Amino acid sequence: MHVAVIVSAGQGGSVSVAGPLRCATSVVVVQRDDHQTLALAKADVAVLTCALSATSPVAAAVHTFAERGSPVLGLGDGFAGLCSAGLLPGRFAASQGSETFPLSGYFRTEGRLTPFTAGIPAGRVLPVNWHAPHTYSCASVIDIERGGQIIFRHCDAWAGVSAKHNPFASTCAIAGLCSPRGNVLGVGAWLDLQAAPLLDQMFASVKLWIAQGS
Repeated sequence: MHVAVIVSAGQGGSVSVAGPLRCATSVVVVQRDDHQTLALAKADVAVLTCALSATSPVAAAVHTFAERGSPVLGLGDGFAGLCSAGLLPGRFAASQGSETFPLSGYFRTEGRLTPFTAGIPAGRVLPVNWHAPHTYSCASVIDIERGGQIIFRHCDAWAGVSAKHNPFASTCAIAGLCSPRGNVLGVGAWLDLQAAPLLDQMFASVKLWIAQGS
């Protein structure tokens, strides 16, 4: 499994390829502001960790990559990048918060089969950490609900959804959202690439998805 990790310019040396990415055959870091799109074209999976300009060469390459059905995962600011690039509906952006970070919480899996969640049972609760305050908002949430696009929701340790456990007041407690086709997924919390149970399971799922030729 060949993974392309898309980062901000100058961030390449700080991106860890440990943890969940250890299952990859190779990992190529593509800086957002350069023209290393060939590496993305040859990848099996793209992981976006930064915001994107809708008119950038890398955004165009991500669009092409997604349109062929390949899996794309946006983490933290990468979720915002997928929204601004038009690959996911709504808006994921920085919100006002006075909390001390990192902040811990939980995500509940909603059950839609995607390349990144095919191996995660519906209803499973997994711990996550935030390193910055962000919130998801969307005016067309009914269409998202009907399309089964909500993949993760903020919840408590027992899978309960409430305002208390929706730390930044995301619409409908949305913490993860996929495209109508299911191959593009944005996850709201910035997850530690070295140690995150959710990422471990997502990368195990996508590795199996690729091996099965799905």
